[in-house]
Amino acid sequence: MMEQLTGVVRNNQEWLEDLCSGHPEIRQIRKEFAAHMQGMHGNGPSPMIVTGHQPVVYYPGLLFKDHFVGEMAKHIGGSAWNLIVDTDLADFQIPVPYYDNGQLHKTLISIPNPENLAYTSLQLPRQETDHLIQNMDQHLATLPDSQIKNAFSRFRQNFYGLLDAGHRFTEALSALRNKQDATMGHRITDHKISEIVGSYPYAHYVWYIIKHIRDYTSHYNLAVKQGKRKDYQPVKTLHHQDGWYELPFWLEKDGKRLPVNLYKDQQRLIFRAGETGPEVNLVIAGKDEASIIEAIRNSVVLYPKATTLTQVIRLFLSDIFIHGEGAVEYEKVNNTFLRDFFSMKSKGTFFSVSGDIYLPLMENLPDYENLQRDYKQKQQWLKQVDRSPEDHLENGVASQYKEKKKEIVRQMSQEESGEQRRKHHRRLEQLDEEMKDLLSEKMEQVRKKLNHYKAILKKKDILYERQYPYFLYPDEWLTREQFNRNIRAKTQQ
Repeated sequence: MMEQLTGVVRNNQEWLEDLCSGHPEIRQIRKEFAAHMQGMHGNGPSPMIVTGHQPVVYYPGLLFKDHFVGEMAKHIGGSAWNLIVDTDLADFQIPVPYYDNGQLHKTLISIPNPENLAYTSLQLPRQETDHLIQNMDQHLATLPDSQIKNAFSRFRQNFYGLLDAGHRFTEALSALRNKQDATMGHRITDHKISEIVGSYPYAHYVWYIIKHIRDYTSHYNLAVKQGKRKDYQPVKTLHHQDGWYELPFWLEKDGKRLPVNLYKDQQRLIFRAGETGPEVNLVIAGKDEASIIEAIRNSVVLYPKATTLTQVIRLFLSDIFIHGEGAVEYEKVNNTFLRDFFSMKSKGTFFSVSGDIYLPLMENLPDYENLQRDYKQKQQWLKQVDRSPEDHLENGVASQYKEKKKEIVRQMSQEESGEQRRKHHRRLEQLDEEMKDLLSEKMEQVRKKLNHYKAILKKKDILYERQYPYFLYPDEWLTREQFNRNIRAKTQQ
């Protein structure tokens, strides 16, 4: 895979260059974003390999994206970036394993967010943080494996150290995630989406969308309809009626994200929260574009919706973008939109990356796909033995029984008496039972293995949970070798 990266990045850079050559304003916004990022982080090596996620409690599947951008940056001499999507609705759902009455279970520990605040506005009181950590500790204390408890103990100590030093909850999570990346040799630069939202180039792209809102909405909705998979619709269409257009943003107000509609004419822009919510009026008559952009920047806070965010990242902040597997369907919709809206002949490229490393809750836990495959094969083998046991005996013995069965079948074909035919049939059944007796030891081994698999599958949601926090894993589970062995990476268009 790494040998192909240089070519993929180069092709994507050429695609971006073609797009910018036909759309000078997009090129200008890209330059503005480059200056913005340089002003905050200094000059970094090119190309920019970018991934991102909400500031949640990371699990190994998310760390695979960090690992990939880190490896990719080292391989082609670029810089690795993680964009912290702190403009999304704050949602902390943390699966934790525990034992009760000798049985393994899993619980979901959540952080309450009754006001539906974005991560930017969620202030978690220390008491709530303590309750969360104590709750996790109590459940983990029931586990017989000290490795998991020791891993959590180290995280807890480091986490409280950051809180005591003044870090916010989400900041501490991100700092420790960065530290974990560093253990695998990756230097990944974090940048918050909330910081991008407040920038001039972001407001410039908002204004670009507003200027082209009719075509933007038309091409966007067509891409959404083309991307529909039966009853599954990964992205919703944008509504427009009576001169009002639903924008691909959220209007931030008091820490909450509200749908936003726009009305525009030659004189003004009106931003309305929802259909009947409060309005923000901006007079644009007689103003130049820079003044309008500054007015938008200073008057409304517009958080990007998912597709808008990846438009910003892919158009202005990266040379190649790394998605998780779960976002592939909606990003393919975005790809169609970007091609058609900008009148491109082809689609840009992005990567989807993930992987599975399971918590050591059971000794020698088999790979899930291998388990499923072996389970079906063993079930099929038992059925075949039941139908034709002679096909599973050693060659010499199998030949003897096949000849015996062949002779009985020959005799049956010559019998006119129903009673005699039934006797021959019973003799065939007796031969089958004799052969099964010869195979009984192997059949019993297969049945035991199937029962073992059934016991694992019964606890599948616990043993193969993908989203256990990475800090529950012993150090030897989260190594560069493990990630290279288990990674799934694919170019997407």
